[in-house]
Amino acid sequence: MNRVFHARITWYHLLFLVLVSVCTVYLVWHKQALGALLFSLVLLVLIECVIHTTYTVTAEGLLVIAKGRFYKKKNHSYRGDSFHRAQTFHDCVQLFGDSFCAHSLGV
Repeated sequence: MNRVFHARITWYHLLFLVLVSVCTVYLVWHKQALGALLFSLVLLVLIECVIHTTYTVTAEGLLVIAKGRFYKKKNHSYRGDSFHRAQTFHDCVQLFGDSFCAHSLGV
């Protein structure tokens, strides 16, 4: 049985989205088409990444990190046989060790 966890949207993700949105609106307001297009594309990728990021723990012992349609999925195997104890995202993260979590998941 696979367990799917959706990523939490943190305050700094929201702040960055708001800043890019404000820059996009400012550039559109001042008729800077190329800059507005560039910021719009960045905004599109950021929103898609924030909304569609999931962490899936499979029964085969893999953690599959999917960050949306524009990124490749990453597969990591976890150590131990404690898959069935993972009820929350925090439990799932603890299965993979501190260095992996700090580097890859930003926890």
